[in-house]
Amino acid sequence: MGGLGKVWKGKTQDGKAVAIKEPIEAGPVNQVQINFEKLRVEAEVLERLTGTRPMVLQANQKSQGYLLDHEIRGHVVQFLDVDRPENPRVLVLEFLDGKNLDDRFRSLSPPNDQINEYARMILKIVRALHQKNILHRDISPHNLITSIDPSKNPALIDFGTVKEGFNQLAAPQWSQIIKPGYSAPELTVGLASPGSDLYSTAATILFMHTGVNPQYLRTSIGELDEKKHQLQKIPPNQLQVLKKAMSYQPGDRYQTADDMLNALDGKFVQVTFPHVVANGQKFLIQDQLTVGRQHQCESDCKKKGFSNPPDVTINDPERFIGRHHVAIRLGKNGECYAKDLHSVSGTAVRHSSSRSFDKLLPTSEYRLSDGDVIALAYSATKGAYMTISYYVK
Repeated sequence: MGGLGKVWKGKTQDGKAVAIKEPIEAGPVNQVQINFEKLRVEAEVLERLTGTRPMVLQANQKSQGYLLDHEIRGHVVQFLDVDRPENPRVLVLEFLDGKNLDDRFRSLSPPNDQINEYARMILKIVRALHQKNILHRDISPHNLITSIDPSKNPALIDFGTVKEGFNQLAAPQWSQIIKPGYSAPELTVGLASPGSDLYSTAATILFMHTGVNPQYLRTSIGELDEKKHQLQKIPPNQLQVLKKAMSYQPGDRYQTADDMLNALDGKFVQVTFPHVVANGQKFLIQDQLTVGRQHQCESDCKKKGFSNPPDVTINDPERFIGRHHVAIRLGKNGECYAKDLHSVSGTAVRHSSSRSFDKLLPTSEYRLSDGDVIALAYSATKGAYMTISYYVK
């Protein structure tokens, strides 16, 4: 049983074992509603990632492109069915027969080769999710399963806190699930970015090395305490990678899963040009970079002055993001400016040291600072829809 749901082992009519997930129905009415809403979001995201075609929940939506590739798909718990397409109350998932990493490695540290293998696979899963603009927000040893099928190890489960655009409740209502030691600090105030998942991934890798919850291995200011004897068993170069990935400030962490993968391999690729991170990738700003929804430019775009698709295209089946949403321009002295392209849903910017977003006026440019988070579509009540990040280098 989890914080907001119950999971049962069941069987299909042909005898196949499945996992059956249903929300907890006890408690205040608004909490029960939140539990069912979370189940719906989890079901929709998992079906887009791992479901078969035709889809059950999104039969009429253009969201076919979310399927994971073959290598990664086996490492994410598979969607099987729901009890009903509208307002599902039961989610049926693949049953993974095995133990989670917390149970398996709490008293037995695996060899470094196995830790490295698992670390790389978790980062590949995270990279695939981020390429779909999906944040898991609850990566931990408890949500990574090692099953009797080694080809699936490890497998990521529990997408109950997944963030995919506006498919979440407004921040004041949202029930946060914070795992001490594994959740990035900013999640406690409802903020999330790709760096939040990388923090949790690094914390999970740290646990595999030590068998200790990372909350007991930090200093009073939230950084890893290298004086702790449990950390001495980690190769020094790997420890530095984990330390950077678990920096208290999101802007001090790795920008992408690829950056962290390269660092674990001893490869440090330094980008010295202003760029944005979107879809889990880096895009250089050499003159002007436009960001918008994935689409084919037709007459409507040309009437608005756009003859080509955006330089950075976002897969947004909900269509909150404009076809040509925001432009980021490189100035003469290397500074960069963001300008909303008269999008219906608006653009907002949050400084790395701030918790609040400033909405851009359609007629003005906004000078960006290193580590700024740019929200594509923004609501004062629901917050940021999808976000990209800006870095000077």
